[in-house]
Amino acid sequence: KKSKEPALIFNAASNWASLAVNIVVGMLLTPLIITHVEKTQYGIWSLMWTIVGYYGLLTLGVNTAIVRFVAQAAGKNDAQAENESAANALALFSIAGVFTAATIWIFAQPLAGFFKVAPADRTQFVEVIRLVGILAGLSFPGNVPGALLRAHERFVSYNVTTIFTELLR
Repeated sequence: KKSKEPALIFNAASNWASLAVNIVVGMLLTPLIITHVEKTQYGIWSLMWTIVGYYGLLTLGVNTAIVRFVAQAAGKNDAQAENESAANALALFSIAGVFTAATIWIFAQPLAGFFKVAPADRTQFVEVIRLVGILAGLSFPGNVPGALLRAHERFVSYNVTTIFTELLR
């Protein structure tokens, strides 16, 4: 029987590499953003990501459920159950994505008033939060492929994709 130790080492190393890239990008990007925008714009940027970040709660643990049910079906060689789990997750995440994008689009203007964004910055705030809302909405269905990779223990592929996405962002 083939040893899984090299795979374990590569998987663990790729997890750490992904985390390291995320930390380094954050440490390099934050000072760069701060030096190129005014304090008000940076505050708007931070506030916007905080608001949009709360929509991540809409995943409701579905990522973990995908991993569990797809791995269980794969263990039983039940391709139909794997496909059904993936399709259901994709449908649920698509609905959550549309809900997220629509909600942020609708509430962008009232949020500018709620947070007392200065009239000079209001248009920019609304446009940027709507753009990020659309991106957040599109990211929900993007959770499914990553969960499928993790369910099949393709951690290196998952982490390489995560690193590439972080660097692209």
